[in-house]
Amino acid sequence: MRIPFQLKHSVGALLFAVTPPLLAQSSPQKNTDPVSHVIVSSGFMDKGYDVQNASSATRVSAPLIETPVSVDVVDQELIRDKAILSPGELANSVSGVQANGSIYGVGTSTNNFIVRGFSTNGINYRDGYRVNGIDTPTDMANVERVEFVKGPGSVLYGAAQPGGSVNTVTKKAVTDNFANVGIQAGSWSFLRSTLDMNQNFGDVSARVNIAGDKGNSYIDLQSSSNYLVAPSVSWRINKDLEVSYSGEFQKVNLHGGYTGLPSIQGVQNLKAGTNMGQPWTSQSNTNSTNQADIKYKIDQDWTFRQGFFNANYWASYSPMITPSMFVTLQGTITSANATLWNSSNASKNTSSQTELYGNVKTGDVSHKLMFGYEYAQTIYNWANQYNSLGAFGGIGPVNLANPAYQAPASFPGGPFPFAGGWTSTNTQKSNALYFQDQLAWGNWRLLAGIRNERVNSFDTFSSSQTETATTGRGGLLYMLTKATSIYYSISQSFTPNGSYRGTGGSILPSSRGLQNEVGVKHSFWEGLDATASVYQITRTNVPVSDGLGAYTVNGGEQSKGWEASLIGQATRSLRMIANASGINATTIQVNTNYATGQLAPAGTQLAGVPKFSANIWGVQDLPLNMNGQTSVGLGVVYVGDRVANTPNTNGLIIPSYTTVDAGLFYKIDRINLALNVKNLTNSTVLSSAQGAFVLRQPGISYLATAGINF
Repeated sequence: MRIPFQLKHSVGALLFAVTPPLLAQSSPQKNTDPVSHVIVSSGFMDKGYDVQNASSATRVSAPLIETPVSVDVVDQELIRDKAILSPGELANSVSGVQANGSIYGVGTSTNNFIVRGFSTNGINYRDGYRVNGIDTPTDMANVERVEFVKGPGSVLYGAAQPGGSVNTVTKKAVTDNFANVGIQAGSWSFLRSTLDMNQNFGDVSARVNIAGDKGNSYIDLQSSSNYLVAPSVSWRINKDLEVSYSGEFQKVNLHGGYTGLPSIQGVQNLKAGTNMGQPWTSQSNTNSTNQADIKYKIDQDWTFRQGFFNANYWASYSPMITPSMFVTLQGTITSANATLWNSSNASKNTSSQTELYGNVKTGDVSHKLMFGYEYAQTIYNWANQYNSLGAFGGIGPVNLANPAYQAPASFPGGPFPFAGGWTSTNTQKSNALYFQDQLAWGNWRLLAGIRNERVNSFDTFSSSQTETATTGRGGLLYMLTKATSIYYSISQSFTPNGSYRGTGGSILPSSRGLQNEVGVKHSFWEGLDATASVYQITRTNVPVSDGLGAYTVNGGEQSKGWEASLIGQATRSLRMIANASGINATTIQVNTNYATGQLAPAGTQLAGVPKFSANIWGVQDLPLNMNGQTSVGLGVVYVGDRVANTPNTNGLIIPSYTTVDAGLFYKIDRINLALNVKNLTNSTVLSSAQGAFVLRQPGISYLATAGINF
């Protein structure tokens, strides 16, 4: 495998950044979860972003250096230091990950990523529960940390894409008393306020996170408002029994909807704020999440857990204008067809998890055992009503160089001339049994797991199909020293093809994924860790159009790559994170483009995947003779060229880019002040939206923060 190690356009010297967190808590919070099912509040503030234990790879807290899985964690401190307000920005701090925006108006504010060459397709995890929310904006105010588990994860999480799993760990009630208030102001008249308050009442702890913001946008015509309330309660009934509840309720309104730009030559030369929408287009999102957990410590070795989860995401577009996915150019970049339609979608996610954890020792061998049963159901409703002039090209060409913004009455047929349309409902139900053993013997660590899942898929247009899938994982790790380990792992995934119809309307068999990975982990000292790995992921049973309106599963895709990362406290006053990755992601059999249905022969590059990317972010406290602590910082992100779609029929290559972020920070007593500057060089940054459209990211922007801790 050829490694495109091209640092010349990206990472230069050692970079400095911000030490005081933007909205720092008065002290690191620690949870007393008896089995650490999901680490919920463990700031690791003294480790310089270095999280030494994580739970998403195994469902129980485990030292990363002893876990034969590649895991990257973006903790709360890094989120604050880099002023991350959108999930898409997380990709700038993780190796082998790119943001993959929604094609329905919310850009990279959604939890949709390309991990090791494969899109997550909006399937992510919240505190270990599966959610389908591809078109769902997410507020970062209630996020404790985000864990990226690389490679297939179906043993723990069921149906999923093979690139990896993204688990968002939310803030939970803890046993300390604190309150943090923050105010932010930034470019495009952006204003935001946040409150994070926790109170302990003996056996009961309660916490609430509140956030609200409004502002305009770097995209012409666009403005938005966002409100979030996230309560959490924990009741320690006795020393062995704990019951907890957490919720999240969010409302987002967007005016002058932006759904991206067509994937056509020259799109990168358009004005940064180009919007194919109109002033009267709008979007509304309403999100609600409820989670309850019961944990009972049977004895010192065994713990029982019962969890319930429900998430409802609803989005309405009234109306929406998108570039036609079947766009035919009018000869030049100056115009492209567009679609005018009313649309709404709703995603209802329901899960329950029943798990038993135990520690068993036989001679010199110790086991951490997990037995589990999970029920999960996702119902996705989608309704569209399109312009009476036709579903595609309904409002005619849009002059991209100088869009004409019109009153709705100027369109033929009146303000909203909708006629015709369709509705669909996709339902997926699953029942799964799973088992895992984490074995330790001397310097050896073995991770083994198996899952048997029965999935029932059905929708509006076809009869249901039931499929049983058995997936496994195995990992062997050897501790060369207490600070160095080497590992090999193999893991499987499956992905139901419920949205594709075979001959006669039948649902296709699921796609399958297989990864082999070899890696090394090293701790230079407590708080500074490095990881390097090479891997190969193969995905088979990929749907391919038969040209007659049906699909077969003859397609295949493969991703080969390497990753390297360094994270933690480099010196007493400097902490940093650095990542680099090389990926070659291609079809290995004939494949089909999601947007156009065009065939992609073997060897075709997968959309949105750079062959090389790198990022670095550092933190430096300044030794100034003054009250308080001043810190400065700088970070660099480089992303290489990517094809815009698969196959790349129009030849559009999304160009590489290098962005620079900077910051100035000051902390005194309970007061935190910060000024973040993002994309300091005002670079042109484009990203793919599921291989269908192109999204323009912001140019230079400013964000000032004032926070106080009580």
